[in-house]
Amino acid sequence: MSCVRKREKSWNAQVRISGWRSFTKSFKTKLDATKWVGNFEKELRLQPIPEKDIKS
Repeated sequence: MSCVRKREKSWNAQVRISGWRSFTKSFKTKLDATKWVGNFEKELRLQPIPEKDIKS
């Protein structure tokens, strides 16, 4: 799931996928933020979910 929000003079993009930590990045334009969200979400879904290390 992703979200793009206006934060004062910049755009904040957030990607949250089950099994992964959340990823956030700021951009100057909404178009840049939405492009990053789409590409990054596809990239994460192609990779295996990392195993959680309970001991550390």
